[in-house]
Amino acid sequence: TGWRVLFAAVAVAGLAAFVLGALALPHIEPFDPDQRADLPTFGLALAGTVLPFFAVSQLMTTSFSEPIVWAPLAAGIASLGALILNQYKARSPLIPVKALSTALPVVGTITAMLAGAAFVTLLELVITGQLQGRHESALRAGLQCWPAVVGVTAAAIGFAALFRSRWI
Repeated sequence: TGWRVLFAAVAVAGLAAFVLGALALPHIEPFDPDQRADLPTFGLALAGTVLPFFAVSQLMTTSFSEPIVWAPLAAGIASLGALILNQYKARSPLIPVKALSTALPVVGTITAMLAGAAFVTLLELVITGQLQGRHESALRAGLQCWPAVVGVTAAAIGFAALFRSRWI
């Protein structure tokens, strides 16, 4: 029943956000109402989103070496790559990849997001492997992550020094 309550709360929050958005945001006419829907782009975006999530969800019951995991993951990553390439070369792209790729702050933000996602995923897999694979205690698994705390502290001190200087 705990999951049902969580999903119900998320659904209520989503509905509230939808209602607030509908009430607060102005109605804007489409920029190009005659433009046809780009179905291949929608399909690539859907596959690139759904397939990796499905693959990762299978890791709870099977290993990464199983085709039910790596095949949808590979297909999803390939779909995202094809989507980016498709939108980069499109005359009227839905996602302005070419414009975004020339902005250094955007590229830095995307890089930071991907690195953060990879780090969190790796950390989760390591801890899950220690808890379920090696049957270690939660305390022992958590204590093996102490270098991350030291690294975050060092990074925070570095950022504090940098943001008070002329190098920002």
